[in-house]
Amino acid sequence: MITDPLELRQNLSSRLAEIECLLGKSRSRMVMLTPLPWYTKFVNWVRNNEPIPALEIDCSSLLVNGEFDIKKQWKKDFNVFEEAIWETIKGVFKCTNPIFKRLTVHPATGQSVILVKPIQIEFNTNNGTVAKNLAHDWHLSIMKRPLCLAIRVNSANHDLCNPNGEPIDDNMTTDQYFQKYGHVVFLKQKNEEFKTHDLTQWSNTLPSLPSPEQLTKLTPLKLGVKELLDSAPQRNEPDNYPKPVGLINLGNTCFLNSALQSIIHIKQLYTFVLNPKFDSSLNKKNPLGSGGKIASAFKDLVKSMCISGTNPRNPKEFRSAFSSKYTTFSNYDQHDA
Repeated sequence: MITDPLELRQNLSSRLAEIECLLGKSRSRMVMLTPLPWYTKFVNWVRNNEPIPALEIDCSSLLVNGEFDIKKQWKKDFNVFEEAIWETIKGVFKCTNPIFKRLTVHPATGQSVILVKPIQIEFNTNNGTVAKNLAHDWHLSIMKRPLCLAIRVNSANHDLCNPNGEPIDDNMTTDQYFQKYGHVVFLKQKNEEFKTHDLTQWSNTLPSLPSPEQLTKLTPLKLGVKELLDSAPQRNEPDNYPKPVGLINLGNTCFLNSALQSIIHIKQLYTFVLNPKFDSSLNKKNPLGSGGKIASAFKDLVKSMCISGTNPRNPKEFRSAFSSKYTTFSNYDQHDA
């Protein structure tokens, strides 16, 4: 990691095109957002050796109530770095709460766009499943033509359908569909019998686990690791899942961090927590509970671990929410796990 500003500037002077000329691709990728005034000073420093910008990047101008302001516009209010550029410069420049979004191309216009509120949709076709990150306000209908081109079928003979087999309204947005039907869209040939095989719907309840008696009846696998991997079905994993990143030790909290790492990567749990219906399912009136504070803080921690990057995540807010309700765990003893 480069920690000397002069060495960093020399390294970046030959990479200005990589910094300034970002173009989206059909496969979206993560980029880091910075306020436009700071970004402009940074580029001028690299190009013209003008005064170095602030070493601490303040992104507060892009936030409203602690969340990214979706009204902010690319190249007017903020600009972006490739994730690789951020990894290069973070030895000199710091950002306490970096903002990451996805860069892609608009399927209808071909223009590069930032997905400020991305939603991942899985398109189920006869040729397999295609996962795409879409803007929350795009009309889903614009995806039919590029999807049909990608799998080489005639778009005039196909419809995008909901899980009930009904064609999706041309004016329905990604967010409207997601809230009503979930994250799976079906590409259906007209007059074709509709089947919803292998469909996993969002649910407010966790799936039931097998009983110990059922587990003991299972035949142990005889395959070696390589054979098992070779025979495993391949699928597109959603971006919205906890990444293998560390948790900051708050002071004798390694046991707590280990426990969190163990449960956060349970797929049934993080799928339930990231469900848009999760907040509405919380019982905030239970006098024995925390008013939903612990659950909400846990959700925020899970969401922070879904962001790509190698920086460790800070479980401080979750621990604070927990210890404020249960003061026994406020003294940082290892029994907090």
